[in-house]
Amino acid sequence: MISRRHETEFVNAGYFTEEVRRQLASRYGNEKLYTGGLSVRTTLNPRLQSIADRVIKEGLRAYDRRHGYRGPFFNVSEHIRLNEPISWSRVLFKNRRPKGLEEWLLAIVINTDGKFAYISVEDGQAGRIPLVELTWARKAMKNQKRGPKIKHPAEVLSSGDVIAVSRLRLPDDKNPINDDLYGLRQIPAINGAIVALDPHTGRVLAMTGGYSTETSHFNRAIQAFRQPGSAFKPFVYLAALDEG
Repeated sequence: MISRRHETEFVNAGYFTEEVRRQLASRYGNEKLYTGGLSVRTTLNPRLQSIADRVIKEGLRAYDRRHGYRGPFFNVSEHIRLNEPISWSRVLFKNRRPKGLEEWLLAIVINTDGKFAYISVEDGQAGRIPLVELTWARKAMKNQKRGPKIKHPAEVLSSGDVIAVSRLRLPDDKNPINDDLYGLRQIPAINGAIVALDPHTGRVLAMTGGYSTETSHFNRAIQAFRQPGSAFKPFVYLAALDEG
């Protein structure tokens, strides 16, 4: 009789595991860490870690969108103007894939009309970005100001722009609205962190130290200095609670 083993579960928790690695290295040394056959148990809760990763990305992306669009990664309009029989994948990967792209796809803008921007996606699909998905992309300006409202796709995108996109989906987040409809995306220029812990035991259940470990391994949850104003809040709040 053959007993089928359970599939190994992998949890993506880059900032958490890197902090565990740093503490083990400082305590036991790199040789013991990498060749000593250590067995390590942590307090990580996979479900909470998945939630933490999702909400920090959603929050940073939403904040970044409210401050406008900073433009494409680069432009390859000369290839489109000459109608060269090029491979889109060769152009897209001429430069290294942008760090922090995560689940999004790269695409090249082919042309625009009054309703859509037409794109060629890195997975070989042709797609469209509707105007409603471009209205957020007002030009990002100094002092957190934005340019005028978007009324035409050409005000945001130009032929040859290499951009980040994701397929539009229904609210259940499972089914695409239409196979060829995409939304314009932008890697956030800001960052943040989130920590979930058990207040009774001090166990860290989830920790995300930034938008993506691809863009930076700096863990803002534990390596960043606290702002003086934030450090003073507990005293103010505790005094208020004492007074009812």
